[in-house]
Amino acid sequence: MKLFAVIMCILIVLYLIGNITFKIMFDPKSRRPDINKMGRKEGADMQGGFPSVWLDGNENVKDAYIESVDEIKLHAVYTVKGERHDWAIILHGYTSEGARYAAYAEHYFEKGYNILLPDARAHGKSQGQFIGMGWPDRLDLIEWCKFVINTDPKAEIIIHGMSMGAATALYACGEKLPQQVKLIISDSAFPSTGKVMRHQIKHTMHLPEFPLLDLADLVCRMKCGYSFLHDGNTAEAVAKAKVPIFFIHGRKDNFVPLAMHEEIYAACTSPKDRLLIDEGHVMGRFKQEELYWQNIDAFIAKHKQAV
Repeated sequence: MKLFAVIMCILIVLYLIGNITFKIMFDPKSRRPDINKMGRKEGADMQGGFPSVWLDGNENVKDAYIESVDEIKLHAVYTVKGERHDWAIILHGYTSEGARYAAYAEHYFEKGYNILLPDARAHGKSQGQFIGMGWPDRLDLIEWCKFVINTDPKAEIIIHGMSMGAATALYACGEKLPQQVKLIISDSAFPSTGKVMRHQIKHTMHLPEFPLLDLADLVCRMKCGYSFLHDGNTAEAVAKAKVPIFFIHGRKDNFVPLAMHEEIYAACTSPKDRLLIDEGHVMGRFKQEELYWQNIDAFIAKHKQAV
């Protein structure tokens, strides 16, 4: 009886440790360490991005709602430019929301694109108890593509994601993307939630990977139905890609080290190119904006009509 009580106490303690770690990473209401102090002191995207006056001043911006395959209500804002059928879906980063990435959308809007800015599950006005880090979000992205196609049956879609949003776009390559998706822009994607979390736990937070992540993964399996350590790998997904992908990554990225990008880029079998910038995580657009958009626009011009 005493041994049983000891075992139960140990199991409870282990579950509590795992649950706390899980909540720090995936619960949107949880207080978590400041990511700007966790390997990216430059300060842009991960926790916010930068809003745009353009979005606030656009009278044609509308709210859109869809239901995910697991029956979560998802939100986005969108605007239709005119008669053209070009669409850009902009995917935000961790703990942010779609509208805060309107500065990215503005570039496409000025070039005649219609815009969709989704809030990832558990972000912004979208429902969801836990942050997906791109893995369940890949299926949400496909549903948003269907929304665009229903809105405009002649739509030709570009997906442009940053960090978690980029991982979402790359994960979706492992699924059957609608043929209306013409290419993907991936800015600072990570190969998997497990790999990026292991890196942060070990090198930035200086905590032991085991048992923290293994216990958190067990809780994730119980609460979310998948393993963040073993399910989802963007390198494996892009090996199945059918659309051209343009990759952007910072050589000084301490949140998603360059070696992680190299793993993804090497695995990609579809038409591809990349821009490596001597900046930190998701800092290309902010520190070298002209170079950033010149390379993206050139890739789009080369590949969009060829797909």
